[in-house]
This record gives sequence, C-alpha cells and structure tokens, in this order.
Amino acid sequence: MHIDIPSTQHSHDSNRHACNLRRKWSPGPLDWFSFNVDASMLKNSHRAGLAIIVRDCTGKYVAAKSLVISARDIDQAEALAVLEGLQWAQQMQCGKLILQTDNQGNAVAVRNYNKHSRREDVNLINQIKKLISSHPRWIVTYVNRVCNGPADKLAKYVRKSGVTKGWYNNNPHNVIRRQLLLDSSQVLYFTFI
Repeated sequence: MHIDIPSTQHSHDSNRHACNLRRKWSPGPLDWFSFNVDASMLKNSHRAGLAIIVRDCTGKYVAAKSLVISARDIDQAEALAVLEGLQWAQQMQCGKLILQTDNQGNAVAVRNYNKHSRREDVNLINQIKKLISSHPRWIVTYVNRVCNGPADKLAKYVRKSGVTKGWYNNNPHNVIRRQLLLDSSQVLYFTFI
C-alpha cells in the first residue's frame, strides 16, 4: 500500500492538534496522516495486543493493523506499538505522520534525546528515535486515552482474541467502527501557525 503525500512543509506544535480540551480526537494538519497506536496487556502476563489505526487529515479511516506480541510489561508493549506503527508508516511510504500514543513516558522519551522511559527500553527507544530522525516530517506525540479510543478498543480485542490482521479501505473491524464514527462526528480542525 502506497500513500502519496505532497511535500509541502508545515510549522506546527505537534501537541496542539492531538486532543482538544474537550478530549475529542482531532486529525492533523492538511496532508498529514494520524497513526494512533496502543497496547493492551493484563498484569502478570507477557501477552499483549497491539493496534494501529490510520486516518487521514479529514479524519477518514484509512487502515488498521493488529498484532499479538510478547512483552516484559505494558511500557515495553506500548513502545513496541510505537515502533510497529512507524515501521508500517515506512512500508506505506508515508511522508507526513503524526503518531499518537497514550503512553506519556514513551512519548517524552522518544521526543527528548536525553531521557529514556526505562533503562531496559533504551535500545528500543533508540531504535524508534533513529527511525524518526530519518523522516523529518514524522512526529510522535502523547494523547489522552479518551482520544485514542479506536486503538484502545482494538488492542483489547486483539489481546483477548489473538487476531493478527490488517483492515484496509473502508472496512474497519466491527470493534472499532462505532468509535471511528463517533470520532468523525466530533472532529475539530485546528490551524497551525
């Protein structure tokens, strides 16, 4: 799957678009794609469900992907979801990307070159940073869990069901269809200065 994205540049604050004060999901600027990622894991378990939801700048659903992985804890699973989302964006040849995660520790670690979420995850975070640094129009930002609803729902479903799959075009999984419709009916658009 190839997404053709124009090469116009935008100057922006990546956190402003992500989730407004009313806690509603908002799409990114014109010509940018939003990748919402999440992981779901039970305590005392190493099995995690990962979910990636892709939407365009109008909020329209583009694709979703789910994976079942083994992880040490939820922080590592969330970081692996970020990495998986970025690798998928690279495969899709996505030029302008805002990847949104509800794990604030990982978002801060990825954006701040002097901090890491945990010592055990240094290599994983560095791998994410390296991938981002090779794509100047990619950013990773934190969003409130409420603004990450479809990814949260799909990750929980995947953890329970074990379904590893991709959903493309206008055919999202039933688990997220209602949440996607709710998000798109409440979309607020932001202009970046």
